[in-house]
Amino acid sequence: PEDLQGRLVLDAGCGMGRHARPASLYGARVVAMDLGLNVEETVQHIDGAGIVDVIQADLFHPPFRRNSFDQIYSFGVLHHTPDPEGGVRALVPFLKPGARLSIWVYGTRKGWHPWHHLRPLARALPNWLLRGFIWIACALLWCLFVQPGRLLSWLSPSSIGPRTKFRYYQGRPFVVLWIDYYDFLAAPLYTTHTESEVRAWLETAGLHASE
Repeated sequence: PEDLQGRLVLDAGCGMGRHARPASLYGARVVAMDLGLNVEETVQHIDGAGIVDVIQADLFHPPFRRNSFDQIYSFGVLHHTPDPEGGVRALVPFLKPGARLSIWVYGTRKGWHPWHHLRPLARALPNWLLRGFIWIACALLWCLFVQPGRLLSWLSPSSIGPRTKFRYYQGRPFVVLWIDYYDFLAAPLYTTHTESEVRAWLETAGLHASE
């Protein structure tokens, strides 16, 4: 929170505003940018938060003055673009000197995600059927893992609870789990990347990768 207080922050690929809302509540002025028409829903989702300006724009061609932002973050977006490294290069000029760029992309490792093998089938399904299938699957995951994890975290917050599956979703509503899996399966493009690869992007763009 102290890194956001009073800062001008760019959310590059804001989606429904999941990160823009808390960032603004921590005291940042947030510019939430996304390419799609979903920005209209973003406005509704962040209603009642702090100062957030929502715009429809392309992160490869940000419509801002250079050296504008104290912090830029892009979580879960670059791996759905044709050129993730190019996306990093496109954002860097809009950082103030000494500012921070934070990114999150899908990682590459053996057995990375069992749902990976469902992507060809998911891409062939009508969207209404895909949405229904993912809702049912996520409902099962919610009952089998998220809710029991909540109970374990309550019973043993320092040991068992934090190590349970799907712990990220224990403090979030069901719709977040559903949207994440829909995004993963339905997105037409996605890539995975190693840590060394991402560090190389940052270094090539003239940044220093923190530990």
